[in-house]
Amino acid sequence: MYSFARQFAAESGVRPENIPFEVGDPCPVCQRGLTEAELQRLQRFDQFIRGAAAAASAAAQTALTEAVKTLSDLQISQSTTLARSMAEFATLGESQSRISQEVIAYLAAAATRREAALTGIEAGEFLPFPQLPPSPAENIRQQSALLLAQAVTLEALPADDQERLARAAELRDAQRLAENLDSMIQRCADLKLRQRLGNCRASLDTRQVSTFATRRRRELVTPDLRSRILQEIAYLDLSHVPLRFEEETERGRNLFDVALDTRQRAEKSRVLSEGEQRALGIACFFAEMGRIPGRHGIIVDDPVSSLDHQRLQKVARRLVKEAVEGRQVVVFTHHLVFYQELLSAAAAADPQVPVVVNVMGKSGDRFGLISENDEPWIAKKVVRRIEALRQRSNAIPANVNRDTDEYRRLAKDFYTDLRESWERLVEEVLLGGVVERFASGVKTQTLKEVIVEDNDYRTIFAAMKRVSEFSGHDMAAGRQLPSPDLDDMRRDLDAIEAFRLLVQRRKTALRDRRAALEEPPLARLA
Repeated sequence: MYSFARQFAAESGVRPENIPFEVGDPCPVCQRGLTEAELQRLQRFDQFIRGAAAAASAAAQTALTEAVKTLSDLQISQSTTLARSMAEFATLGESQSRISQEVIAYLAAAATRREAALTGIEAGEFLPFPQLPPSPAENIRQQSALLLAQAVTLEALPADDQERLARAAELRDAQRLAENLDSMIQRCADLKLRQRLGNCRASLDTRQVSTFATRRRRELVTPDLRSRILQEIAYLDLSHVPLRFEEETERGRNLFDVALDTRQRAEKSRVLSEGEQRALGIACFFAEMGRIPGRHGIIVDDPVSSLDHQRLQKVARRLVKEAVEGRQVVVFTHHLVFYQELLSAAAAADPQVPVVVNVMGKSGDRFGLISENDEPWIAKKVVRRIEALRQRSNAIPANVNRDTDEYRRLAKDFYTDLRESWERLVEEVLLGGVVERFASGVKTQTLKEVIVEDNDYRTIFAAMKRVSEFSGHDMAAGRQLPSPDLDDMRRDLDAIEAFRLLVQRRKTALRDRRAALEEPPLARLA
């Protein structure tokens, strides 16, 4: 009642519930003005009410929490478990069977009541709970006493009464079974699971699949693959190495290997050279690739590292052979000799294989830049070098400051490449490519186009002397020449281009004149 009175005083605007009263405020109970003594008594009463209420509330909350926990932890056996537990008891007679059904029904109702109580507590709605049927506890106690009396009676009978002894043993076994029923049920479930897992494992055994795969592999795959590998090994000049073909099946996968044919197993990396290992790997690659149906493309990245020139040439021809048969072959390489061998093999193939040359490079902080139909500087012909140098000179601003270190480096790089272009002109144009640095043969037939005159020597000597002064030499302090300007660069480019054209025109006339020397002159008839 006091709590309601206090609430009324707050709602009337006298004092909020958390603010103490003052002298003159109306009493929340009798509504008279409070004197000082009455105010003190009211405050003591208010503190008492608040303390007692808080304690009572805390005690009630603790009791409720414990009751809810007890109810939550309460385990009530399910009907199926009860039926198994009381199966033996129900067979003793009609009365015992009826009591078993009562026990099962009572515990089922108790489980329903428990769930309803927990649901109501959680929702805060305490609705009427389902009623329990009459408790079968007294009947169970009576049956327990009756069975105990029967057991005592049976124990007191003579030991030679075999029927009663058997019955007593049966009851003891039933008791032990009841005491360990949960463990027995779990053990039975474990055994059934083990049996099922064993059946699954037998069904998943891959030995039969592996045996079948091995047999079919040896009939259909192994002979052809072995033959292809041996052919590729012979083609790449590895026949002198004692090798044997090995195979095995691992979890349904077919594995092949070409091992050293030795009495004791030896690692190929400890016997074969790096070039022989690479050649063996390429041979196996070509053999395996030949078995793949269709004409899929081939991509290789510098496949000839560590190979000698003879095997390098064979690999180039082997790749071109695949291109002739209809495959697209993509080769990434830094090896210019291999690059030249690929071009030569593509040109010599019948029919000839079309070739697209791209250069992958970088510029500044960008990389992976592709230049189509281009070659690296070291592989460029003289004509392409002159074109590249002319583009570089045209890209230099006309008003560039020649006294800067940046311009000196630019001019030095230009004349270094121009000097290399004169050297390549001697090899490629003046001497007709009879011997080239990245080619494997000597072209004696082109000698019919070669002649070196005194003026050629003079021109080349003077040009090489001039470009060398501005390329890679550190001049003496007394002979510091100014950096060449744009006009100097263009004049020097015009000089190499003019000499190239002169030699080309002379080669044409010389080729025709020397070709005539290969045939006897025609006889004149009178």
